Amino acid sequence: MRHTISNPTSRRPATEARAARRAGRTGSLGRGSAGALHGVALLLALTLGSGCYARTQRFPGVLEPTVDPLPPGTLDLYEAGPEEALVLRHADTVFIRAPGSSAPRSLQFHDKRERVNAGTWVQTGSNGKVEVLLAGGARVELSGVGSGSIGSESRREPLFRLRAVTLATLSANEAGQLAQFELPGGARLATESGPFLLERRGEHILRLRNRSLGMGRVAYRDVLLDLAPGEVVDLALPPSGTAPFQRDPGFRTLATDDRSPLELRGEVEVLEAEKGARLRALGPHEIMAHGLVLRLDAGDEVLLQGLGGAPEPSAQPPTGQVN
Repeated sequence: MRHTISNPTSRRPATEARAARRAGRTGSLGRGSAGALHGVALLLALTLGSGCYARTQRFPGVLEPTVDPLPPGTLDLYEAGPEEALVLRHADTVFIRAPGSSAPRSLQFHDKRERVNAGTWVQTGSNGKVEVLLAGGARVELSGVGSGSIGSESRREPLFRLRAVTLATLSANEAGQLAQFELPGGARLATESGPFLLERRGEHILRLRNRSLGMGRVAYRDVLLDLAPGEVVDLALPPSGTAPFQRDPGFRTLATDDRSPLELRGEVEVLEAEKGARLRALGPHEIMAHGLVLRLDAGDEVLLQGLGGAPEPSAQPPTGQVN
């Protein structure tokens, strides 16, 4: 009888073999993942080092500048002046920007007062409210979204230039000194009293209300508007601006019953100037009235009338029968 004696250590149990195979597979997978991570890190380092980048935004594309080079902006638009003003923050948010600075600074809860020089920009947010005490005792108050800059009287500038407004209050000093304010668009308000309430009524409409006991005069393009106490005027904001300007000295002014005068130049015959103006062209000429520039053929006539009230009713009722 043959007996075979085997070494028990030469054979591994099946469980140990399966465990070894699993360990081998796990080790190979770990080595592969580590290699992949090292490859991604190397690719990222090469990409950043070469200055390239991957554009992840597909739609819409990156905004491209329409103007090259870009305009200078308002950094050097208004220089610093010797006059001083006091900015009082009543509600957040309020920003100020010193002359020559490119970044505004927010007034925090502990910065309720700030003494600034002429040329400083003042801006308020949607819930902000700020009051600016100007030279001579004049005052500007902004509520809601608004912005403006403080002017320099030594350079014959307005006391304050409004650039954006939701609701603003403008007042001169109590001593009766004349104060000028620049409204959005470029129009000028001159007054010796206050307050005047300025409110935006639409995208292209400003409403100015005289709540004072004195007069106010608005220089709007080529027209001077006098505002008595309690009067209200709506000012349009055309793309060309509302800054006052003077007509060509070759024009002559024709006074009519309307508040807006007519400017004439050339060969024009005035046929009527009571209820509006009736004009006849005799030769080369130019007529400027109510925001229009007219050039007529020789012999043509034009009737210009302002916006008046409703026509008066007839004194006698109409005769006749209605079936």
